[in-house]
Amino acid sequence: EYYQQVNGQAAALARPNDHLRHEGEFSGNTTTAEYYKASDGQRAPLARPQDSLRHEGQFQGNTTTAEYYQQVNGQPAALARPNDHLRHEGNFAGNTTTAEYYKATDGQRASLARPQDSLRHEGEFSGNTTTAEYYQQVNGQPAALARPQDSLRQSGEFQGNT
Repeated sequence: EYYQQVNGQAAALARPNDHLRHEGEFSGNTTTAEYYKASDGQRAPLARPQDSLRHEGQFQGNTTTAEYYQQVNGQPAALARPNDHLRHEGNFAGNTTTAEYYKATDGQRASLARPQDSLRHEGEFSGNTTTAEYYQQVNGQPAALARPQDSLRQSGEFQGNT
């Protein structure tokens, strides 16, 4: 009875019976509605704390920050270079060991040293290699196509109706 075929219209919704549903109209107030009633509220006045550290009158004096960090206009300090006790005095007239070992020279290209080949052929080669014997070039005609015998081929004339 719930599922019937209906053509062209949507089937009606089948809702289960609810045994907790109220019958008739409800006239009364719930406890939630009594406790939380809507009311027009007034804004509470702002309570600003009294400031006991407020200055009265003109301030006369200097702050510690102004005393410590005073603006000074001047020239930058001169660079102080440390004295170098390893510096040579006078002119150096001599050669270092590095300069003696590694002198700049005009180099010449070394001659190529090619190894001697002990397997070199002497004279002309007359003979065939095994590769040339096995793989000889052949010019010829392509092989004829060999068709297999058909075992289902009929022999003689066909007599019958189709």
